[in-house]
Amino acid sequence: MINNIIGKIKISKSLYIPTTAAFLNLYSYMMMRKNSKSLDAFDVIGIDGQMLVLPLRLLGVRTERVSFDFTSIADDVFTYAAEHEKTFCVVASTEESIQAFVRKIKEKYPKLRLINFRNGYFTSQEKYEYIRLLVSLNPDFILVGMGSPYQEDFIYEVKQNGWRGYGYTCGGFIHQTAASSKTIYYPWFFDKFHIRWIYRIIREPKLIYRYTFLYPLALCHLFIDFFKK
Repeated sequence: MINNIIGKIKISKSLYIPTTAAFLNLYSYMMMRKNSKSLDAFDVIGIDGQMLVLPLRLLGVRTERVSFDFTSIADDVFTYAAEHEKTFCVVASTEESIQAFVRKIKEKYPKLRLINFRNGYFTSQEKYEYIRLLVSLNPDFILVGMGSPYQEDFIYEVKQNGWRGYGYTCGGFIHQTAASSKTIYYPWFFDKFHIRWIYRIIREPKLIYRYTFLYPLALCHLFIDFFKK
């Protein structure tokens, strides 16, 4: 898996528009280790967060943080889609969050052709039917925010069923944007000094376990995988 990831890491943000891109942090890296087949659906991989950027640099991998949010490439993708009259679908988060997100995005990008959206919670049958719907709609872009490995698996399955558009994973971007003032989730200070993780813990205390236990565990896996390749 580590070779597949390293080979797809891109630094220039221009290479992410348009394409099919996944964005990994330490947590999603650990989640994808046993399910790396889904990453075959992605042309490029962005490294989302300094906690993965820095160890990769230490291992000699040239990388920078790239994420699907408004501190990185989200505005560029939405602007591109709106200006080129591309169709867009979003599947992510809870019903409340996706509804709030869509209201904000429509206000920010009035020319964006958002043709379908829904929350990211499915029964197996609902998922099957929605994938068929997406393939029939054939949108130019699909944005998926279900958390790893579900969002990567979802884009992989849609592509396996014949869709040939561009897909992006976005983690918690939908509920973060829905809960933010306007569309900016991270205050300037936390973004400027690359301590967005601290702000996330402040806003979402449930993440303390992830950062204090799962991230160190994922870091160990990363180094083991790198030296076993």
